[in-house]
Amino acid sequence: MEANIWIALGVQTIGLGLGAIKIFTDFKIKLREHDLRLKTLEKKEEGTADQFKEIMQALNEIKLELKDKADRI
Repeated sequence: MEANIWIALGVQTIGLGLGAIKIFTDFKIKLREHDLRLKTLEKKEEGTADQFKEIMQALNEIKLELKDKADRI
């Protein structure tokens, strides 16, 4: 009877250990996926920021041109 208790306890310990390992690996994989998604979004954001800077420069140039034309009139 006592041997059955030790066997059951051993099987439960092994199951708990394997479950913990699976949870750890799944969590690690999810963190990698999120890291890759974050890097992709950061690259897109950098591209958008560069485009925004170009638009702002173009608007400033147009503003200066219009100001010069207004001064001539």
